[in-house]
Amino acid sequence: MTTSHDAPRSWRVTTAATLAVGYALVLIAVAIGVLYELFAGVGAIGHDHLDDIAARGAVVLSLVLLAGAGLFVGGALGLAREGRPALLVWPLSILVVVSCIGEIADLAGAASGTSNLIGAAILVLALTPIVLVAAEHRASRGAQRAGQQAGQRNG
Repeated sequence: MTTSHDAPRSWRVTTAATLAVGYALVLIAVAIGVLYELFAGVGAIGHDHLDDIAARGAVVLSLVLLAGAGLFVGGALGLAREGRPALLVWPLSILVVVSCIGEIADLAGAASGTSNLIGAAILVLALTPIVLVAAEHRASRGAQRAGQQAGQRNG
């Protein structure tokens, strides 16, 4: 008997899970960078003029980034091991919505072309795993329908 855990994963699932782990690594790196600047007293975050509230904000930001990384890794594992995309799709969907709002504000404001390109890249990177998971779901449903139709013809 083959379970979803034993079944081979498609390239779409593997790619979506790999991208999610890559995104998690980026969030971890940013969190480490924020904490390093804060505690080393360097950069914009570690500047002397920051008060205790700003320092707490940097710590909270780091915790949120690490929580996001955890969501991406958990979503990648859920998708790769059990074929459950929800834990990956929901955080990415939230990122897409927030990014769309930010991009609209950037386009309406005086954002630079570079800023707009970075925002567009973030949107594309967030949408890619969602599209891959949706395509995989559609392909698996198509295969199930074909199998059912073949069974009805033979039966």
